[in-house]
Amino acid sequence: MTAGTNPLFVVDGVPLENFNLNMINPQDIESVDVLKDASSAAIYGSRGASGVILITTKLGKPGKTNISAGYEQGTQQVIRKIGMMNAQQWINYYNDAHNNAWVDLNPATNKATDPSSARPVTYRIPDDFSTNPNSLVTAPTGRM
Repeated sequence: MTAGTNPLFVVDGVPLENFNLNMINPQDIESVDVLKDASSAAIYGSRGASGVILITTKLGKPGKTNISAGYEQGTQQVIRKIGMMNAQQWINYYNDAHNNAWVDLNPATNKATDPSSARPVTYRIPDDFSTNPNSLVTAPTGRM
């Protein structure tokens, strides 16, 4: 009842339930055999009802000890580094953008020096940006 639909994995003669094939290095596998139908059920009973995957590794042999090692190395380097604004530069950019948008709305009457209280919400500059230009404030996430 709890067997599921996954095959039974047998690695070097040891049955393993809920086995992840990524746990074995592909270079260590010597052979893979698949048992299905009656042959798997005859040997492993109900656990082999969905088939059996027999994996024999190169490490599972008696005899002379064999040690192997692998080594990989990589490097990364930024090719083009993008210059970023600091907090003060961003505040100046934000203020200039809102002042320019306000003046462009009606160049005959609007001036960049108009106070935020005289502007619609979209064109206002936050008090922290105008009264304390050296403040390190977090950039707003949307329109003011």
